[in-house]
Amino acid sequence: MTKGLYIAFEGVEGSGKSTHLKFAAEHLKSLNADVVCTVEPGATELGKKLRELVLHHEMDPLTELFLYSADRREHIKQVVLPALSSGKVVLSDRCFLSTIAYQGYGRGIELSLIEKLCETSTDGIKPHLIIVFDLDIEEALKRCGITDRIERESVEFHERVRKGYLKEAQKRSNIVVIDSSQPKEKVKEEVARLISSLMKGGAL
Repeated sequence: MTKGLYIAFEGVEGSGKSTHLKFAAEHLKSLNADVVCTVEPGATELGKKLRELVLHHEMDPLTELFLYSADRREHIKQVVLPALSSGKVVLSDRCFLSTIAYQGYGRGIELSLIEKLCETSTDGIKPHLIIVFDLDIEEALKRCGITDRIERESVEFHERVRKGYLKEAQKRSNIVVIDSSQPKEKVKEEVARLISSLMKGGAL
């Protein structure tokens, strides 16, 4: 049984998830919480090599899926579970939901296969809260710039990914969607409220 809290920050490229993870870490530290900030893919030594492969080398969609799953397995075992067992708050830039959105809705791989791989690679460990930052795709891509092969995908691909996030949010009680086209301070306030409520055991 884990003792800590696991919170994931999700969304399309350029949606602001990484920026608001940093804000959340600052907020939690101001509350004297012991915080671990991490990322998928790339949080472990093996993960760094896998990140280089999946972001900068062309490959078959199933190969991509399996590499992300391998990274996630190492991430959960080496980073997330030890931190949770120590009672820490884990803030993760992406989690299994990215694979469902990108490889499932984006690439068109069967969702049931992805769900099974995610369940296996995580030992069933899921974030207590997933915050999805939602933003118009054209605006999101302007914000992020183009630095890797995922960001270079078509607008249509990114639209499918965005719709996937929103569909999954309707199905899962631990997902909250925030409109990240709002002023940054407003988004920060919403994130802080969600995290404070979670720490107090209240409704999201």
